[in-house]
Amino acid sequence: MANLLDQTDDSELMPLDVQTVHAWSQRYLQLMGDMPKEEEEPTDAQMAALDKRVNQMGPQNFLQWQASKKVFRVAAISLDICSLASLMTYEKVIERLTVQWPKNWNLIAHADDKARAEMLERLRRNLVIYLKDGKRVPADFKEDKPWSVWEQKGYMGAAYQIASSTVGLVKAMSELKGNFWAVPSRSSREIKRNEVLKLASMVAGHGRDPLPLSQETVEGVAACLKGSGMRSGDQYLNELKLLHIEEGYDMPPWLVRTFTLCKKALCRNKGPTKKAAEAKLENISDDLWQEKGSEFKGGINFAVMYAWACVWMLREIKAGACKWEHVRADEQQKQITLSIPMSKMDQMATGVKRTLQCCGEVVCSRFCAWNLWSRMQKELPSKFKKKGFVFINEKMERLSKSKMIEAWNSATSCRVSGHSARRSGAVEHVRRGMQIQELAFLGR
Repeated sequence: MANLLDQTDDSELMPLDVQTVHAWSQRYLQLMGDMPKEEEEPTDAQMAALDKRVNQMGPQNFLQWQASKKVFRVAAISLDICSLASLMTYEKVIERLTVQWPKNWNLIAHADDKARAEMLERLRRNLVIYLKDGKRVPADFKEDKPWSVWEQKGYMGAAYQIASSTVGLVKAMSELKGNFWAVPSRSSREIKRNEVLKLASMVAGHGRDPLPLSQETVEGVAACLKGSGMRSGDQYLNELKLLHIEEGYDMPPWLVRTFTLCKKALCRNKGPTKKAAEAKLENISDDLWQEKGSEFKGGINFAVMYAWACVWMLREIKAGACKWEHVRADEQQKQITLSIPMSKMDQMATGVKRTLQCCGEVVCSRFCAWNLWSRMQKELPSKFKKKGFVFINEKMERLSKSKMIEAWNSATSCRVSGHSARRSGAVEHVRRGMQIQELAFLGR
């Protein structure tokens, strides 16, 4: 075999009978209609070697493979080569592949052979290099017993397990698509898509599917958006284009040109960009500011709630996600550290920490993180546990977006939006002398 097909295969090749070789030649002749050219025709020995590798290598079916693996399992456990869990996991992967593709055992057996002969050794070699370079490896990895880590999360073995399970693959694909966009972006896009698709259906006419898009439908939707005075009309039009593409329809040049012209028309004469409303903490009434948290359903003063989001420059969705466990207070330094496990600006989800110190004034200002944290802790009624979400309703549930915005409106007597606290906080930090570089770092 080493001289004919695989240099690593030292097994012997038994000579074949003339009838078998003749049958192979006849199969080729029937399929191709003629015999191969002399320089392209393999020798009888080469044909026999390939036949052995593809059709006669190892066990002939899963039951034979499983029987041989039971012997291997006993030997591996006795010699302490790898863990029982790793062996069982690997066997389950092969079993799932066999169930999913019952007619392809030859390919599965060949893949199994390559995995054990090549993939596992490559995994061991890479982990040894990572270990010497000080990179992350599984906590229980040992150079003399490397095979137990192949199926752990973070390595290719885990990916093989997912791929071999139909249910696991569907779940993994669903989770992947769920991470195409950040949570706030995803919800906004879904709303826009549903609304613009409804508008396109109305423009196309009742009973007609607007997809694939026509020039008349695109121009009609753009005209309706422009006529309505919506400043975000171009965003809705872009979602309509993406819907068309993601449904598998082509984008011919005329349709690309139609979208380009319509987008220009929607963006023309829009005026200045509309920013989130700014609401200063100093404009909140003294009476409301001095009210105790016990007077409010969630145990925290609405004004303090809004001030907390401002001082940390948090959007509504991040303010609502704050938990008591995310906050650390240094009593000696009078410092507050807020941990944000996942941020829109933190694509790698490594986590972000923001630290602010007491303002240092004789009487702490409304814009002092230390003062706000002290008040929230002291004023929280005993019936509320300092665990889980900080801002909750009377049912001890996380405050919804609408309810939080409603609380902010009540505190500021303004019509604020989900971005108002972030913008108002940034402006206030600058007024108090914070440098732009520091502001960017704090708001990351």
